[in-house]
Amino acid sequence: MRIKGYGMSSGGFGDGNRSESFKKRHRIGQKIRGTVIKNIANGMAWVDLNGDRLLAQVATSHREGSTLFFQITALHPKIMLKELTDGHSGSSAPLGLATTFDTARILFEKQFKPEQRSLSQKNFFLQRNEFLHILTGNKELYTRYMDAVRCASTISTTLEPTGRGQVFYQPWLAPLCHRQVTVITQPKQSTSLRKILVEFDHAKMGMVCIEFLLKTPTLACTLKMQRPQHGAALKRYLSSKTYGGSTLKLHNISVAKLPQNAHGGIITALLFHS
Repeated sequence: MRIKGYGMSSGGFGDGNRSESFKKRHRIGQKIRGTVIKNIANGMAWVDLNGDRLLAQVATSHREGSTLFFQITALHPKIMLKELTDGHSGSSAPLGLATTFDTARILFEKQFKPEQRSLSQKNFFLQRNEFLHILTGNKELYTRYMDAVRCASTISTTLEPTGRGQVFYQPWLAPLCHRQVTVITQPKQSTSLRKILVEFDHAKMGMVCIEFLLKTPTLACTLKMQRPQHGAALKRYLSSKTYGGSTLKLHNISVAKLPQNAHGGIITALLFHS
């Protein structure tokens, strides 16, 4: 499927404001994730692409809320995206794994939404136990969560032989956020650094990837944020916590802008890694 992007102005679409912004922040060949927001008449749909809401002409209809993966094939004079399909990738595995996991997370989060606020107000160190307590009282919610966990485990099975890490779904770490995922890379030697990536989508901060580097007893981290102007608040929050049962102290928290080629998410980057 190809999409031709149009910007949206107060009078409708066509002035190119949003599409011009998209062009400045992306490059040809980049892989990105998109969500179908709303289908409208004449083969048109609103599509959210890394925070850019564009009106698109679609060749194939997709269910609203569907997660799609694209590769940018042209930016001028119009935005042209090609959907990554099984035939395009040469293997259904990477695309299928990424899409299935994303769908499982969305379905869980939709049902978990009434519990998000109360969980976020719990003490940070009690949130996991409270999360599990909530699941024990809701069979359908538990089933949704386990679907996402199994998807993460399947991705881990794919990544581990190549040393690209283990994948975990831990929504209690960011209860008010969406699409949380944790990737842990085990060091080959006991003296090596251990890398832990925690990624989520936040309403104000956009996509955030927290990269922890651990070499006992030192723990450092870099906040890679779609909107780094909110980095100070997140730094204060992380600095106020203890880690590893208070045996670790977080040092050297730095803030950086999340690269454009990372807006598709950790899972997309790992699965399509060559």
